[in-house]
Amino acid sequence: GHNEQRRFLMEHDFEPMQGAEAFQLSNPSILAMAPLRASLEHFVSAGLRRVQKKSRALHRFMRSQVEARLGNAVDVLTPRGRAGAQLSLQLRPGQPNAGECAQALYAQRIVVDAREPDVLRLAAVPLYNRFAEVERAIRALAGILG
Repeated sequence: GHNEQRRFLMEHDFEPMQGAEAFQLSNPSILAMAPLRASLEHFVSAGLRRVQKKSRALHRFMRSQVEARLGNAVDVLTPRGRAGAQLSLQLRPGQPNAGECAQALYAQRIVVDAREPDVLRLAAVPLYNRFAEVERAIRALAGILG
């Protein structure tokens, strides 16, 4: 939060910046780095190639479940073959809005990201999501969308 025009002059007085810019960081704090380091240990332990392979398999499975169960209720926005773990779904007209769907899924302990008015983003994270969880999430969303 120090005035960026003076921060590297190494003066003894702190001169705070005003507004949101004061919260920018050039380097993460030690508290932000601790969980990052712990997560990297899990990636190394699992093996990056195995994580990538599972990520692609989970994504293909999630897309196939969406197409099979939700084809009349959503359009898949995520380009085929150019995705990471996330799949973006646009709810078709006549469906509940994204926020309502997200709340109904949260009530079932399924976490999604809602972008109003009509986009849901689902991510199957390879380190801790299983294929059964992806299937449960899509089945739950199918129940909400009817």
